Amino acid sequence: MIKRFIDHFFANKINENAANFFYTFHLGIFLITIFLLLFMSGILLVFYYLPVPDMAYKSVLFIEENVFLGKYLRSFHRMLTHFFLVFSALHILRIIFSGVYKQRALNYRYGYMMFLLIIFYAYTGYLLPFDQLSFWATTTGMELIRQLPLGDKLVGMLVPFAVEDKYTLLRFYVLHVVILPILLTFLVSMHMYILRKDKLLLQDEKKINLNEFKKGILKPALIITLVILVLSVVIKSPLGVPADFTTPPNPAKSAWFLLWIQEIVSIRGYLFNILAIIFILYLFLPEISKRGEGYGWFSKDDKPVWIFTLFFTMLIIILTIIAYYFRGPNWSLVF
Repeated sequence: MIKRFIDHFFANKINENAANFFYTFHLGIFLITIFLLLFMSGILLVFYYLPVPDMAYKSVLFIEENVFLGKYLRSFHRMLTHFFLVFSALHILRIIFSGVYKQRALNYRYGYMMFLLIIFYAYTGYLLPFDQLSFWATTTGMELIRQLPLGDKLVGMLVPFAVEDKYTLLRFYVLHVVILPILLTFLVSMHMYILRKDKLLLQDEKKINLNEFKKGILKPALIITLVILVLSVVIKSPLGVPADFTTPPNPAKSAWFLLWIQEIVSIRGYLFNILAIIFILYLFLPEISKRGEGYGWFSKDDKPVWIFTLFFTMLIIILTIIAYYFRGPNWSLVF
């Protein structure tokens, strides 16, 4: 029965490259697996969560204390989001460093838009626990957005009155559980459709080889699921005190994946605009790059692209570490 389903779904043979760890690092399989697990775990959480400021925190507390395995379910969903962010970034870096973006420009753009959407998806979920950490991290994130051109308009769309207002929480909730998952599903579908259309995942054969399916898809999917499950048990999802709208922590830090932006803005606000331009330019990287069409890691004719990308990546990591570990009260450096 399983084999008939696989034959029907794939109808061809998996390309050997797709099953080769050193070609793809299984990042695509990991991301698809995590996306499906996020969807399933999110549905279970939705049954108990109440997107109302007076009840949001209490509903999360109810999930952790009264729902069977609720504490681990929430931890699992949170850990999945972290892996989703990290693996999507690694996937984009692999595509750039190996030159695949030049070969498959359209699919690169779909993947890049997914990457940006995943960051926003994670950010919208940050507010939902409505504890002190999540509330002020979201508030700080809004202040970062205000630094952009039309930033006030963007903030107004997400936060019509105030972060603590019921309409803000409702908008974040709808974005997180409905709108963004639909957009991500569409982009993932288009991404996979183009890969199959170009025969980059599959070769012409009537039936799939079950052993290659197990090796190339099922095994890495099970491994990453097991790893995240174990980490979810070991590393509990934090839940602080209920949000206090009048007393911000000092320092008030944004979500961990936005801390590097907060660090940049703390130096000069206008630098965030430069960062935004850089991110937009990466969407047009296939046209900007002078790389040839061939596949190859760190190609000589693509040196400006991968050197800048490597430098930019290291800068993000360093700034994140500084902001996370070495920023104290009033955003002063603490060693």
